[in-house]
Amino acid sequence: MSGNNPDNATSPEAPSVAIKRVLSETWLDGPGKAKGRQRIRVVEADFKYRFLRMRESVATDRVGGDETVELLEASVADHLMIGIRAGVSTEAAEAAIANYGYEIRAVEAGSYLLAVIPDFQSDDSHEKAIADLSALEEFVDYAEPDFLVFPAAPP
Repeated sequence: MSGNNPDNATSPEAPSVAIKRVLSETWLDGPGKAKGRQRIRVVEADFKYRFLRMRESVATDRVGGDETVELLEASVADHLMIGIRAGVSTEAAEAAIANYGYEIRAVEAGSYLLAVIPDFQSDDSHEKAIADLSALEEFVDYAEPDFLVFPAAPP
């Protein structure tokens, strides 16, 4: 809990992430919009996961030019979570994914694999890797970002 809550009420907060540097930034729409512009940034962070991918909706003050992030979807930038199809062994899934050119970073037995995204700094790296790995339908149940989640309201 931060000191910004004068009533000392319990409220959840986003995890604190100190951005060391921005590795890439891509705006998905033109500069004419003052509200709701979309961008993807890949950053190096002082956090449990070193590289984060942040898809942001940004408002820009027309007078001062200050940017305010209004909506944030954050995930680990350099890997995806891969669900193994029912009935497929972990070893078979690992081999299929490796044959497709992806390195396995970690295995959560009976649950999922973490597959490294080789060119994670590009704005479309997640979409490309998801498409690649989802094509392995015989082995892969799902391929998705490893999202950062935090509570939005007290339980």
